[in-house]
Amino acid sequence: CCMFWGFQQVLVKATVAELPPMFQSAVRGVGATLLLWLWCQWRGVRLFDRDGSLWAGLLVGCLFAVEFAFIYIGLQHTSASRLTVFLYTSPFWVAALLPFFIRTERLRPLQWLGMACAFAAVVFALREGFGGGGATGDLMGLAAGALWGLTTVA
Repeated sequence: CCMFWGFQQVLVKATVAELPPMFQSAVRGVGATLLLWLWCQWRGVRLFDRDGSLWAGLLVGCLFAVEFAFIYIGLQHTSASRLTVFLYTSPFWVAALLPFFIRTERLRPLQWLGMACAFAAVVFALREGFGGGGATGDLMGLAAGALWGLTTVA
């Protein structure tokens, strides 16, 4: 499973000349929806009961869809490795945004130090400069990471 997850951006980048990125995303989404629906049927999970989660589910679904649009389109403008590094800034966004939604979720100084070390590692990994792979793609990868963080917080 992890191999497929980690290989996703490379496959999208490798096939973008033959298959438009939004088509790839749509096929992935339809396939995942079908598999999830089949799993829910098999497990007896009722998807359409009124449980108060409709609006939250729609919000998360929209954030997720826009995140993947940024990933798939961003891969046309930067390398898969650079986009993946920017995508995985998601924990930074969660740590920065969560206190605005849950007042008791504050990082302690040692945790902020850990975040600073991780951020320094990202900066070091991309030391050839922001936009080295294409500023548009880099910004889309960063936006996808932020949306992933928002999806986590929501």
